[in-house]
Amino acid sequence: MLELGVPFSDPLADGPTIQRAATAALQNGFQKVQIFEILRRLEGDKPVLVMGYFNTLLATDAGQFLSLCEENSVSGLIVPDLPIDEEAELWETYRRRVPFIPFVSPTTANERLGRIDKMNAPFVYAVSVAGVTGTRDSLGVEVTDYLRRVRSVMSTPVLVGFGVSTSRIAADVAQFADGVIVGSAVIERIERSASLDEALDSVSTLVRDLREALDEVSTLKAVSC
Repeated sequence: MLELGVPFSDPLADGPTIQRAATAALQNGFQKVQIFEILRRLEGDKPVLVMGYFNTLLATDAGQFLSLCEENSVSGLIVPDLPIDEEAELWETYRRRVPFIPFVSPTTANERLGRIDKMNAPFVYAVSVAGVTGTRDSLGVEVTDYLRRVRSVMSTPVLVGFGVSTSRIAADVAQFADGVIVGSAVIERIERSASLDEALDSVSTLVRDLREALDEVSTLKAVSC
């Protein structure tokens, strides 16, 4: 799957890498409507998700935005600052049109995991750590216990993000989850590249390494970048 992030000036869930990318995009004049131009260019058989913040996506023209999502075959929306219980009516209204992807984290209680599981979302976004996005050398043994707990409560597919930056980490995580979500590591490869061709080669290598690592664990695992 491909996840397209909509730049926002105050991305509360994102670490320095994605913050820099969002700032650069906004300074270059990015407008929300451009996400649909990109989606039209990407039209094909691969699922595409849109990630962004409530103020950018839904606060002013939610109906129009959701209509454009439907027209452009968006497979799901990831909105980190739209909790399921703070905007219950919005969740019910919006997710009938475009699937919403809920979050869980190490601090999510089992009762709440059960409520989220009943939403029948395409998958849940499991935040690996109580922090922001960014590359890490390892995720720690406590992540294993957390993911075991999530899987013991939920039947919804679980994809893990925040800190998944290498094929080794991806393979370790995938033993307890249905896939991984990788963002900062992709952007860092682009930042370090001297040209577009170099960036494409570098990102392709990263995704291929992730794919191969997951295939060693199971042929059914997913990679979302």
